[in-house]
Amino acid sequence: MSGMNDKNIKKHLSKKLNNWIDSINDTNLQKDVRNCVIVTGGALASLYLGENVNDYDIYLTDINVLKRLTEYYANTVPDFYGSNNSVGLNHDLSGVTLYIQSTGAIDTKMLNLDPDYYESLYHVLYMSSNAITLSGDIQLVLRFSGDYRKIHENFDFEHAKIVYSLHDNNLIASKLALKCLLSKQLIYPGSRYPICSLFRLRKFLKRDWYIDAPQILKLCFAVTNSTLS
Repeated sequence: MSGMNDKNIKKHLSKKLNNWIDSINDTNLQKDVRNCVIVTGGALASLYLGENVNDYDIYLTDINVLKRLTEYYANTVPDFYGSNNSVGLNHDLSGVTLYIQSTGAIDTKMLNLDPDYYESLYHVLYMSSNAITLSGDIQLVLRFSGDYRKIHENFDFEHAKIVYSLHDNNLIASKLALKCLLSKQLIYPGSRYPICSLFRLRKFLKRDWYIDAPQILKLCFAVTNSTLS
C-alpha cells in the first residue's frame, strides 16, 4: 500500500472519526467529542508510510468530556458499576482513570454477554486503567488529555508527534517528524517511561527503522536514571 498525502490522510481520518462518533448513542456527547477529539501517534505514521494501521489512538483535549465518554462506555458493559468499579479524574496526568477491582482490567470476550453486544459497531473489547479498546480499531486513551503538545511530552520518539484534529480538519506534522518518517530514523527526545521506550525500540528495529549511537546512549541514560530514582 502506497503512503497517503496530507489531503488523503485528513479525508481518511475525518471519515473514520465521524463514523465512530456517530455510533455514540448520545447526541450531546457526540457534539462535544467532535469538538475536542484528536488522533496522534503511530496511526498517522503508518498512513504516511503506507502501512496497515493497527489501531487509532484517540485523545480528547477536554478532560471533562473524556470523563463523560469513559462513563458512557463503562455503562455499555453490563454490571460494570455493580463490582465496585468506578471512573475518576487523574489530575496529576490530566487524564481519567478507570478503577477496576480485582484484575485491573475487563476483557468483554470473557463475560459471555449477549451475542448482539459483540455484533454492535465500536463495542468495548477491553478496558484498563489506561485505555478503552473498541472494535473497529479504535483505542480511547484515558491516561492523558489536554493540548496535543502536552500529550506529546509523553511520547518516546519524534516521528509519532503528528496530530490530526477533527473539529478544524487540521493535520500538524513538524519538519522533524516528517524527516524521521522519510528516513525511518528514531530520535528519542526523552519520555516519562524510558523502560517502555527501550522495549518499543526493539519493535521498530525489527521493522527496519534505525537509531544512531547518541540516541541509544540518551535512552540508556534515561533508563538508568528512572531505575535509580
